[in-house]
This record gives sequence, C-alpha cells and structure tokens, in this order.
Amino acid sequence: MSLSIEHIRVPQRQRLYDRAILEEMAKVGVLTQKEQLMAAEFRLWLRVTMISELANEIGTEIESYKIENDSEWRAESTLRWPNHIEPTNAHRAAFRKGLRLSICTTMSPYATRQDYKLDTPLGKWYPVRRDTLYAAYRDKDTVYYRDEIGLHKGIPNGPYKYKIPLDTVEAPPLKSHPIPVNFIGPDMLWTKRPRRMARRPRLRQHKIVVSDTLPADATEIDLVSDAAAVHVSQGKGAVCWRAVNEEEQMYSQRFPIEVEKDSYSYRQELIGLYHALRTVIKKFPQLEQIRCH
Repeated sequence: MSLSIEHIRVPQRQRLYDRAILEEMAKVGVLTQKEQLMAAEFRLWLRVTMISELANEIGTEIESYKIENDSEWRAESTLRWPNHIEPTNAHRAAFRKGLRLSICTTMSPYATRQDYKLDTPLGKWYPVRRDTLYAAYRDKDTVYYRDEIGLHKGIPNGPYKYKIPLDTVEAPPLKSHPIPVNFIGPDMLWTKRPRRMARRPRLRQHKIVVSDTLPADATEIDLVSDAAAVHVSQGKGAVCWRAVNEEEQMYSQRFPIEVEKDSYSYRQELIGLYHALRTVIKKFPQLEQIRCH
C-alpha cells in the first residue's frame, strides 16, 4: 500500500519583501529544538504563515498585543487550521525570541509591551488571494469594511471619509489591499491615504509686509498666525501672521501658499506658523521669548 498527498498548499507572498516566518527563524539556527517546536506551535495557534499576516497593515512592525504574554489575538482566516491547545507564555517567549533573532533584530529581549519593528519593512501589496481576513481594504475606487454581518462596500462621503451601508458584498476585489481605518461615527470610516510627493509647479510666494512697526531690539513677542484654503480646486491658499509686543507694535506678513486637494486646514496653519517663526528668528535674532497662539 502506498500513500500520496494530492495537494500541498504553498503560501503566497502577499507583498514585496514578504517571507515565511518560520523559515526566517530557521535560517538563524540559534533556537534550541524545544524553542523551535514551541515557536512553531504558537505560530499555528496564531493562524499565520507569512510575515504580512502578522505585521500591521502598513508593514513596518508587529504590534505587541499580538505576541505579548497572555495575548488572545488570533488572525481570522478562510482556511481550516488544526485545533491546537492554547499556548503558554513560554510559547510566546520562544516565538518572540525567534523574531528578535531573525526579522526584528533591533528589539531588546528586555523590552515589554513594545511593538516589534521589522528590520525590512514590507513593500507594496500583490494582487493575490488573501486567506487572512482584515477589517478593511482599499482599491482605486473605495474601501471595504468587514464586521460581524459581512463585508461592506464603502460609499465616499468627503475627504478620506466613507459611509458604510448595510448591504454586503461577497469578497473584496483581487486588486484591493488591507489598510488601517478609524471610526468617526456609527456608520462612518476615516482613512488616511499616503501623501503623494509628486512635483508640480511651485507657487511663487510674493510676501507682502502688512505692518513693520516692531522695534529691531524687541526681546519678547506674541506670534499669531492663520491660514485658509482660498481656491482648493486650483491648489491655492493664503497665510497671514503678525508678531506683536506689549506696546502693540507689530511686524506682519501675508502671502499665498499651495493647498493639497482633500487636505485639512491644520496643514496650512502649520505652514503659516513655520514661516512666521523662521522670519522673526532671522529678522529679530535678539528675541528671548516667543509666545505662539
């Protein structure tokens, strides 16, 4: 009588620089046989195979709540995993040791409740089948959110905001990828897209001095600035700021700035404050105190 295996599942790399966790630990060759067995058992209990299935959605680190002592986190999966007894803290310790010696070598063995930073951050997601279930996904058009009811296709509702309907869909598109999200209401999601650093023509900043009565020997000032997106569609905004002393003598400027589409006013206000501080420090080098408002 002969036995044969009809099919062996080979895990797919989910993203650039993705690797199998236990293979990386095995390359090190430092864990004892018992530690290797305990790390493997804990990996089975976690229901993960690849680094991408354990790391955060950004691909920079492994959150501590997944691997710390007494943690109860397990990945949700479409696969049927072996029934395994709940691991002990010794299992978790062996697994963490394997991570520190293989893919998270900057971590101290004495660090507690700290996220494990990956030596090589994971890159872009591949358009492949994902057996691990995530809370949210993004494709080029919208986001998808999973809850106890099912998977919902989000409806865009403003910059980075998506309304979650009751209707469900079967699965996220193959070209979608996991993302982190936050709730801002009972049926509304908020998500941040990576900032695009593409170059575009620089907006010439014609700084206009509105007032120049502040003495050159001023030592204390109050600095106030404000900004606004004047024409968002054209990428234009404006900044105005003033430096005032106790005698209400002031130096003030206003000038245009670039405004990113879908950006918030907080960014423009920071730009205004930066330019104000840079100008007064250069123009009034003897200043001893600057109070920002």
